[in-house]
Amino acid sequence: MKHKNFFYEYDLPLEILEQLQNKTHLGIDTEALGLNLKRDRLCLVQISDFHNVYMVHFPKPIYNKCPNLIKLLNNKKIEKIFHFARFDVGILYAYLGVICKNIVCTKIMSKISRTYTERHGLKELCSKLLQVELNKGNGCSYWGGALDEAQIKYAGDDVIHLLDLKNKLMEMLKNEDRWDLAVLSFGIIPMVVTCDVLGYDPMTIINHH
Repeated sequence: MKHKNFFYEYDLPLEILEQLQNKTHLGIDTEALGLNLKRDRLCLVQISDFHNVYMVHFPKPIYNKCPNLIKLLNNKKIEKIFHFARFDVGILYAYLGVICKNIVCTKIMSKISRTYTERHGLKELCSKLLQVELNKGNGCSYWGGALDEAQIKYAGDDVIHLLDLKNKLMEMLKNEDRWDLAVLSFGIIPMVVTCDVLGYDPMTIINHH
C-alpha cells in the first residue's frame, strides 16, 4: 500500500485535525524509549486514515503543546484501531493524560480468533492475512532524537495496514461466533491501562484474594 508520511513536532496542525475529525476510524500506533510506562517516555504518535500517515514527534519530553492531538484522541465518535492497545493506550494516558475510547485491538482479535497459533505480532499478521511483509528492523531504535528516513518509513508501515487487518480478523471472529467476546475485551482496556499507569495489577483487583 503506497501512502505518504506527514511529520510534525509536538502537535498536529489545525487543518489536519479538522480533516481527521471527520473520519469514522483511524489507525493509531506509538513509539517510545521502551516498554516501561513509567520509565520509557512517549516519543512518537502515528495516526493513519488508511490513505496517509500523520506523525507527531516529541524530540524532547514536552507534552503540554499538543491540544489538537489530544482533541483528536479524545473524540469518542472515531473508532481507533491499535495493535497491542494495552501499551499504546497506556502510554498515551501516561504522557498525554488521554484514555482513548472506542477502541479496537488487532492483537486481541488475533488471540481470540487465531487459537491455532501463538504468533500474534503485527509482522506475522500482515504476512499471513494480507501477504504484506513488514521490515521490523528499526523497531529497536532510538526514537527520542532526530529520526531518519528508515525510522519514519517503519513508523508509517506499522499503522497503515490496521484497518485491513481489523476487517480480516473481524470476518474470522464473526464466522466462529467470537466477535462479541472481542468487543467485551476492548471494553476493559481503559481499566487495565489505568491500573498499569497507577501501579496496580488489574488481576489482583478482580481476584478473590
